[in-house]
Amino acid sequence: MHSTFNHIHPWNEFYGESDAIDPTLMTLGHIQRTQIKNIIAELNRQATEHQLRRRYLIGQIHADQSYQHEVKRLGDSYGWNIFRASPDGWRVYLREAEMDGFQFSPAVCELMNQVHVNEASLSCVLAKIEALSTLVVPVQSLPTEVLVMIFKAGCRMPHPDPVSDSGDPRRIPFPLLVSSVSRYWRDVAINTPSLWTNITIKQTKPLGWVPLCLQRSGGQLLDITIDCRPLATLTAAVVDDIVARLMLGGVSQRRIHPNSNISDYP
Repeated sequence: MHSTFNHIHPWNEFYGESDAIDPTLMTLGHIQRTQIKNIIAELNRQATEHQLRRRYLIGQIHADQSYQHEVKRLGDSYGWNIFRASPDGWRVYLREAEMDGFQFSPAVCELMNQVHVNEASLSCVLAKIEALSTLVVPVQSLPTEVLVMIFKAGCRMPHPDPVSDSGDPRRIPFPLLVSSVSRYWRDVAINTPSLWTNITIKQTKPLGWVPLCLQRSGGQLLDITIDCRPLATLTAAVVDDIVARLMLGGVSQRRIHPNSNISDYP
């Protein structure tokens, strides 16, 4: 059995030479979606060929008498399962001190190298399939303008108060949440400054959220709420530090709303 692999990367039509997705392809028409599905089908075919080739190479390794002899010798010498939990039972695992103990023939070593190269190529193909698949899911076809409207509505929705409610105090801010869905959503969220203008600080961590919003808000007016209530984890020193950071970011253009019922802290 022998497979000839086509090393032409059809996804370059959409990706170019790098893995970066062209933002103009984020909202796809029917023809583009069909083209991408065809590319995914071709990549799946290549992945199947790689998998078949891998099985063939491993079969050749198993059938080699010198390999069988060496595996038996290693097992008898070290007295333990040199394959461990290897899913396909061909990789030999030795302790670091025993790494020079195996003596596979040059032919077997070459077959093993071919398996490693094959597995690296297969991983690359599977990664491309996963990346392209995210482009053809229905939500990826939403126009940027519609997605921005949805994101803005999500930012205006009330969220559980980690101080008075039973919500998780480490709740992820909405802009960060949508930014983690896909590269398309992340690109849209990062390039929509108004999503980063509402900041509610209720705990000492993660304060990294503050400079992130200052950076991504693009100089727009910020609406900042600092929770200074007794049940909050913020101390006066922490609040002073937050205000100092905001001053460095240009507080004259921003609004700060302390939420406090502590009489000795303005």
